[in-house]
Amino acid sequence: MKLTLKMLYLITIHQTNFDMKLNITITALILSILFTPIFVKAQCTPGNSTTCPDLENNGEVCPAILPDGITGMDYNEEFTILAPPEYDLMGTVIQLHHIKIVDVNNLPPGISWQTNAADSVFNVGTYYCVLLSGESNQVGNYPLDIVVDVYIDFFGLPVFAAQIVDSTSISLNITWDPNGIEPQITNDLAINLWPNPFVNDFTFEIAGVGNEIVRTEIYSLLGNKLMSNDFNTNAIDNKYKIDCSELPAGTYLIKVISDNKHVSRLIRKASN
Repeated sequence: MKLTLKMLYLITIHQTNFDMKLNITITALILSILFTPIFVKAQCTPGNSTTCPDLENNGEVCPAILPDGITGMDYNEEFTILAPPEYDLMGTVIQLHHIKIVDVNNLPPGISWQTNAADSVFNVGTYYCVLLSGESNQVGNYPLDIVVDVYIDFFGLPVFAAQIVDSTSISLNITWDPNGIEPQITNDLAINLWPNPFVNDFTFEIAGVGNEIVRTEIYSLLGNKLMSNDFNTNAIDNKYKIDCSELPAGTYLIKVISDNKHVSRLIRKASN
């Protein structure tokens, strides 16, 4: 059989179309790989019915208070979430399909969150965890706002119902490092302080001052000022007693200020 020019033309067109389809298919495959979302799961271990029991069968978040973070130190803690089996939609109780963690707000600066579930989807009946990690230098208490999308079960299919914010379940404290605070942070002002630890009160003696006002301030390790006193000093006897009987047992920071000079000391109150 002889190949005519028309037949050669048709073969060429067919081959060209095949090559174009092949190229389009390969290109689409590459694009789908490049732009397919990659969900990185957190390296955390969720609790279970023993460590995080759902006694009222309405979902659970635990622990309620996370371990404290220390300023300037790496933080790596997790909490567990168990989605409730039902959701009250405008007065009608409907079976839940799953929840999706959209965001965790009010985190300390430098701390980020990540879940152990793909796309942060938590199915009903399964325990999941959220990992909080990073390093924060901002002292404070942070009640976390957990933003959640709720999906109800509509004949086996997930249907979006509402977005809610849980701001009551869990909180995180960032504190100073008691072991990282120098026993004395000074600016050319010297004091002696005893006893330390103390029970109800302690005495401090300040040197190198004349007739002037010396101010003392006591802070919690969260940086909150708890009490302050002013003392009129003299060159003869500069011993002063500070009553801390109203403070609970714990570790505090005292700051003594005189003119442009100051000194800070770590103090500890023991239990009665």
